[in-house]
Amino acid sequence: MRIAFVSDQIKRELMINLCVAYKMLLKKHELYATQTTGTKIEEATGLTLTKYLPGPLGGAEQLLRQIERDELDAVIYFHQAADPESAVYDKAHSNFFPRVVKNCDIACIPLATNIATAEAIILGIDAGDLDWRN
Repeated sequence: MRIAFVSDQIKRELMINLCVAYKMLLKKHELYATQTTGTKIEEATGLTLTKYLPGPLGGAEQLLRQIERDELDAVIYFHQAADPESAVYDKAHSNFFPRVVKNCDIACIPLATNIATAEAIILGIDAGDLDWRN
């Protein structure tokens, strides 16, 4: 299975912890991530990931193109809720999240946006529940 990981800076530690916890299951699959998230996951887990460019420098578009071409089997995207009052709110980046959701829906690619759903997807992949994606 081809699994992509994306996380906003504020959620990156949670993403790393998820990958550490499920390292033994994830190592059986093709893993993708934006540059910073992918590097942090590799450092923490020893897993090998194909890394996109950094999100704002084209990695976001690389991920979207892979989704549009149905080249991913699952996307795990931990994002910061859009809060224009937040000091770390990035309007351009916040527009990326709805595009990921829309494209995953169109391509019927499972998308996790929180830890509980991410665990369900990873465990489902391991159990063969998503083999229909092949």
